[in-house]
Amino acid sequence: METIGWLKNKVTEENIEITNSKTVTFGRLNALGIKSDHHIRDDSKVSKQHCMVQGFLNVAFIHDLESKNGTFVNGKKVEDHIQLEDGDRVIMGITPFTYYRRTTENINKIKH
Repeated sequence: METIGWLKNKVTEENIEITNSKTVTFGRLNALGIKSDHHIRDDSKVSKQHCMVQGFLNVAFIHDLESKNGTFVNGKKVEDHIQLEDGDRVIMGITPFTYYRRTTENINKIKH
């Protein structure tokens, strides 16, 4: 699948790949067997199933999954879904992320 962008966890510096036709779920690691694709550690404000990012036709959309403390893009609460743009600041709980759309310049940033 083709990469359309990355969400970079600004705490751990981890890059989460966003691809077309794939959904990536984000949530808190827990012992109840509720699984997320990407676990956010050391953030009690993140819900077990917090949000998801979907790639569709080379565009990334973020959806809040009725999380207790919300998902924010550039300070705006995600009520349903929001299209992510290059450089968007995303907050899940208190954990900051930045969205990087796939460009030659951003590929070089992500690799380093």
